Amino acid sequence: YSEEYFFTEHNIDKDEVEHWTYYTQSACLNIDSRGINNRVIPIKNYFMGSTGYLNWASVIYDMPTRGVQNPRIDAYTPWGNGAVGYFYPPSTTMPSQPDFTITPSVRIEMFREGIDDYEYMLLLRDWIDTAAANGIDTSTAVALHDEIHQMFNHPVRWSVNDEYYLFLLGRIGDEIDKLGYYVTYGKPQTEIAGYTYENNIMTITVNAQAPYRYNLWRATEPGSDATWGLVDTVVCDLSGPIQLVDSAAIVDKAFYKVEPKLP
Repeated sequence: YSEEYFFTEHNIDKDEVEHWTYYTQSACLNIDSRGINNRVIPIKNYFMGSTGYLNWASVIYDMPTRGVQNPRIDAYTPWGNGAVGYFYPPSTTMPSQPDFTITPSVRIEMFREGIDDYEYMLLLRDWIDTAAANGIDTSTAVALHDEIHQMFNHPVRWSVNDEYYLFLLGRIGDEIDKLGYYVTYGKPQTEIAGYTYENNIMTITVNAQAPYRYNLWRATEPGSDATWGLVDTVVCDLSGPIQLVDSAAIVDKAFYKVEPKLP
């Protein structure tokens, strides 16, 4: 259990200390709560300022009233259904002799996925700081960080929709890539530098930057509700002017926009 006042009252910057969370009993640890609830443990720790977490046991197969039991048949222990059985013996019957072959549970794999999610958040935070220092707009990245934080705004309660959680992680991955490219290569240009029209062919010039892909879109009416169609795409290998071509242009009924994409 972790509250913000622990850090403020003791004048501790939680980003400056090695703060681990100790898990003893939690719905996150039970078989009944498998899947996303196991995966979110690391990212929940990220928002609590933790750099790691310790689960107090992972191979307990006994109960005081039952003795040693087979976790493949009966996983219940006093601490929850399967809560302290993350590795299983090598067969459906308990071996008569010690056998140190182990089988990791699916929940261990979910924890591993969660650690990747934790790394995503660290990368996002680092790229937000780096991009902002380079004068790059980070509003989308900050909004994504805040939005996923809303799922974990309390140390012992959380509200997670599996599909939306994975959707946000995908968006965060895209934003990490985008900010990394913007910092490394500069923000891509989208303003049209010039154009020519001849024989129903519109040629549009853009002062592009490598290594982005530039798409040319056409609509027959302006505005956000317009239906845009892709008419050309060019990958810029070296920074400099590129030409995007609409070979079936109708000049008096055409509106254009240039959209950059990561390669």
